[in-house]
Amino acid sequence: SSFFVISGLLITKSFLDNPNPLAFLIKRVLRLMPALIVAVLFSAVIVGGAATTLPFSEYISRPETLDFITSNILVFPVKFALPGVFVGNPYPSAVNGSLWTLPIEVFAYGTILLLGVTRLLDRRHLVLFGFAFVVFMRTQVAANDPHGGGTWLYMPIQQLQELIVVFLIGALAYLYRDQIVISSGVAA
Repeated sequence: SSFFVISGLLITKSFLDNPNPLAFLIKRVLRLMPALIVAVLFSAVIVGGAATTLPFSEYISRPETLDFITSNILVFPVKFALPGVFVGNPYPSAVNGSLWTLPIEVFAYGTILLLGVTRLLDRRHLVLFGFAFVVFMRTQVAANDPHGGGTWLYMPIQQLQELIVVFLIGALAYLYRDQIVISSGVAA
């Protein structure tokens, strides 16, 4: 969660420092894609190739292996299984489970881009209202659906809402930075 708070703060600052949508998108792609491509290829070829129960030539030629690589590089939908890899683990077939947050992070980037392009970031009270609305919707889903509200864009709605709330806390911290008192006494 703290990652999403920090991300909300820094991504909001990034857009407001240079409110050019294309520059913002290029920065986000350059920030995310090189490391993601390396991590996905490492997971699929090195880890998967070493851990699979299949012969490497069969493993690497299976459509599931290519699907793991392409889906995860495209972020939507994130895939966790590779053929014959970690099938006996407590979370069977889960390879690089940390990728699950990426669609939510990309959604959050898009949220800031949309708020910036529509100039809503310049109206921080409206962002605060939107935050309150998201929190309200989150409580409604939790109260009315014990299973978490289903999925949206391949993401569990419950997790999406929870992490967007945390992301927006960071965004609001940046937007209201002039009113936030930072002191060792307050921290203590």
